Amino acid sequence: LTSVTWNAVNCALPTSYSSSPFYNLTSITNVTIGDSVQVIPNYLFYGCSGITGTLTIPNSVTTIGSSAFYGCSGLTSVTIGNSVTSIGSSAFYYCSGLTSLTIPNSVTSIGNSAFYGCSGITGTLTIPNSVTSIGNYAFYNCSGLTGTLTIPNSVTSIGGYAFYNCSGLTGTLTIPNSVTSIGTYTFLGCSGLTSVTIPNSVTTIGNYAFSSCSGLTSVTIGNSVTSIGEYAFRGCSGLTSVTFNRIVPPTLGSTVFYGVPVIPFFVPCGSLYNYQQSSTWSNYISYLIEDCSSTPGSSDTVYLPVYIHDTIYVHDTTYVDNYIHDTTYIHDTTYIDVYIHDTTYVDVPYPVHDTTYIDVYIHDTIYLPVYIYDTTYIDVYIHDTIYLPVYIYDTLYIDTCYQDSTGISGIYGEGNNLTAYPNPTESTLTIELSKAMNGTLLLYDINGKAVLTKEIDTKVAVLDLKHLPNSVYMLRFISDGRLIGTKKIVKQ
Repeated sequence: LTSVTWNAVNCALPTSYSSSPFYNLTSITNVTIGDSVQVIPNYLFYGCSGITGTLTIPNSVTTIGSSAFYGCSGLTSVTIGNSVTSIGSSAFYYCSGLTSLTIPNSVTSIGNSAFYGCSGITGTLTIPNSVTSIGNYAFYNCSGLTGTLTIPNSVTSIGGYAFYNCSGLTGTLTIPNSVTSIGTYTFLGCSGLTSVTIPNSVTTIGNYAFSSCSGLTSVTIGNSVTSIGEYAFRGCSGLTSVTFNRIVPPTLGSTVFYGVPVIPFFVPCGSLYNYQQSSTWSNYISYLIEDCSSTPGSSDTVYLPVYIHDTIYVHDTTYVDNYIHDTTYIHDTTYIDVYIHDTTYVDVPYPVHDTTYIDVYIHDTIYLPVYIYDTTYIDVYIHDTIYLPVYIYDTLYIDTCYQDSTGISGIYGEGNNLTAYPNPTESTLTIELSKAMNGTLLLYDINGKAVLTKEIDTKVAVLDLKHLPNSVYMLRFISDGRLIGTKKIVKQ
């Protein structure tokens, strides 16, 4: 038997590969699927490695069954009709001779191991907007795939090992906001990827998820990630920075960053203490830099992330007392007094929105970072404070009273902290801070490599850039482990 034309529409489906009528018939070289067929049964051509050339699946077909073409290594291309909604698990498992693949917009699910070991498929993989799930091992070891992988917003789940060892994929990988978790080993060995952005929708990153992605230079992790599995970024030796957007540090598995050099791990403003105190972050204390350089948006929002055991008394515009023990959101308030007493280490974010006048009274505080954004008038009264960093951004009027305070870390403001001139420059660059501070100036090239560093303890410093090539650079100033300011510098 060398040729098969399949027109059956109401046949009993095989329950195992051994019950398939064509199981392991390597003599078959040609297969034709009739135009009336809607379902290609499970295991139908299992092990028919002699089938060669192009396989055309007509538009009548809606489902390609599990293991339907398992091990058909002689196939070189597959044309999938535009009515197919489901590609079953292992449907084209080890069809290693396939060189091209087009998935139509009708497909909603790509089953487990659907294209496992199809290492001959070349070119860019386009996953259509209709797809909602990519199964485990779906494109395992499809090492011939090249170009940028675009995962559409329709995808809600990406299975473990889905793109394992797809080493030809390159560029930036952006995971859509529809995805909530990244499975184990999902992108292991994708050594051509250069950057990854994990959205705020993702809550977990599985074990070994990006292990051995040696080409990665930057990773951004969204603010909903609560856990990162063991060895998730193991062997990502090309990394130059990782940005974490969650104030409460995610729990790390064993040796998440094994083999990663000491690089900046940027954490949100006010979260440095949280990360330093987290037991699973103890091996990465020297990596941490608090990023307080970003300018708040135009939302006129006041943020007070505080650490609270006792009660906050808030007087709203009607002067009714609210007794607040947990997270509180206050909107459109003209006048608010916040009284905080005997504060210790419970993480309760306290956002206050659209406020024009705020008094913050703080007594006997052990640790309280206060962040105030876009506020017209602020009084901050601090008594008997052991440690209180106060960050004030874009504020028109600030009246700060310190009484009997020990270890006040100061006031940090964005916008006037750091200026650099002339910019562009041909040789020297003058850096001017809002006040004299101890810290480090770092200049990075476009690849994220630090090309110049200088320790300073003055308000004004000068950098000699004559030896550097003409290019765009990023200047950062770090003081006490916090990123105080950044500037883009042009050398010409």
